[in-house]
Amino acid sequence: MDLYSIFKKHKIEIDKDVFDYGYLILKNYCIVFILSLLFSFLFRTLPETFIFLFSFLCLRKYIGGFHFSNSFYCNFFSTLLLIVIPVLIKYFLFFDRFWIVLIALYSIIVFIILGPLDHPKKRINSKEKIKYKQKGLIIEFSISILALVCNFFGIELITNCVCAAMICTSIFQLSTILKRIFIHL
Repeated sequence: MDLYSIFKKHKIEIDKDVFDYGYLILKNYCIVFILSLLFSFLFRTLPETFIFLFSFLCLRKYIGGFHFSNSFYCNFFSTLLLIVIPVLIKYFLFFDRFWIVLIALYSIIVFIILGPLDHPKKRINSKEKIKYKQKGLIIEFSISILALVCNFFGIELITNCVCAAMICTSIFQLSTILKRIFIHL
């Protein structure tokens, strides 16, 4: 018996196509998370992976950014991002106060100018844009302050993960705009 049949048996009403789409998304998230987790054990980057992922998802939720139209590419590049960025954070990246302030200002300015960005398959209306803009700015400022405070107290792990997340979300915002310009979405 499949999961959809169990829902129907227990009188949980949901359209089959909506269920299938949600199940596919959940399955893709699990694949990306499990592969990233395995590689984080291999490269000894578990804390970096979790802190970066949490920071990135907090920002990405209200900021938006680049989306692939193919789930294979989405899974592949999401997994690659969650493997490469934590390795870079652990072994190569270090942000001092100057770079933290510069990255935070850059990220906030890019968001003010471009964000929040929707997707052609999931548009947000003007009321939602205002809400997302407000929440996005709160998150941008909060995460920037967190990076500075952690740097002040010598908690470079959090500082570096948060800065990397701000850089990635800004790059994805710019990529979305370029994709729209050159592919006319």
